[in-house]
Amino acid sequence: MNVVRIGKIAVAAALLAAVVSGCGSVDEGAYVSQNKKVIETIPPYSGAKLVNSYSIGIPKRSGGAFSDENGAPYGAFRTHNTYRLPHPVPVGTVVEYYDHLLRAWSGGSTGGIDGCTGTYHRHGAELYLIACPDDTHGQQENVTQIYYDVDYAYANELK
Repeated sequence: MNVVRIGKIAVAAALLAAVVSGCGSVDEGAYVSQNKKVIETIPPYSGAKLVNSYSIGIPKRSGGAFSDENGAPYGAFRTHNTYRLPHPVPVGTVVEYYDHLLRAWSGGSTGGIDGCTGTYHRHGAELYLIACPDDTHGQQENVTQIYYDVDYAYANELK
């Protein structure tokens, strides 16, 4: 009887710990849904196909600094999309496409690594773009994949 009781207490404690560890986090489903709404407003480069999409939690800030912990509570989620281009495209062509497409956003291509990255902001959202050359196929000046990293409420993360 004591073994059963201890087992029930252990299960209850584990459930409580799981619930408490997530306390104070933003709602992942709602947050990611908003990120996806931002992504839907940004047409990918011509012919690009979505090949991967995932979101990661960003730990809440504590005392004005980001936590160095990798767990809950989360203050935000960033959604990453990877697109594959149908054929290699020059880096400059892809970056110019996004700079033009996102001209209503502040920021733009930053030069970054070989001029293939860009950070754009609008209405509190941030889009980080990576369109760097693919050296694995001898295409040192061309891009075969594009990556978006989006946080619809990035401005709130900074508070």
